Amino acid sequence: MKHAAPPPNKFQADKPAQIDAGARLFLWAFRMIAEHRHCDHPTLPMIKDCYRRFGIEAAAPLLDALVDAFFHTAHTPIAIHSAGCPCVSDEEEFLLRAMAAAQLRDAGVAQRQFERWLPAQAAEWVLDPICEVGRLFRAAGLAFGPRNPVRAATAQADEHTWAVVSRALH
Repeated sequence: MKHAAPPPNKFQADKPAQIDAGARLFLWAFRMIAEHRHCDHPTLPMIKDCYRRFGIEAAAPLLDALVDAFFHTAHTPIAIHSAGCPCVSDEEEFLLRAMAAAQLRDAGVAQRQFERWLPAQAAEWVLDPICEVGRLFRAAGLAFGPRNPVRAATAQADEHTWAVVSRALH
């Protein structure tokens, strides 16, 4: 079993993906939950502890619900990197766009982004929790903002893909 990656604490300019703190905190938690979904490794307490320091502890169970929606309803794979990887996949880029739209209360754009992976009904269902995540992050001064990351050519080596199992996240 893999050990949980520590929360992101440095945002260095020499990292392959240049994303702000809010996006990094979101991706780290999303990746942690997804990476440890099928093992008996409790990640939510660690995420809550990290998020508590930023005043966004209430976002942790909402992100868990989002990952759960992916695991149970996804019709298309989503490639995500391991929790400690500084790179951002194309799919994670779309996920961040959806989160940025939700944070700006643009539910239509957010739903269309989520429909890349989720059926329309599931994409609609995740909007309220995700808009609340966006609100919590915004209140703490953590914006998702527009994305334009630079990807390393070797990023694929640190990427995880989960096999399709009953419309699961992969």
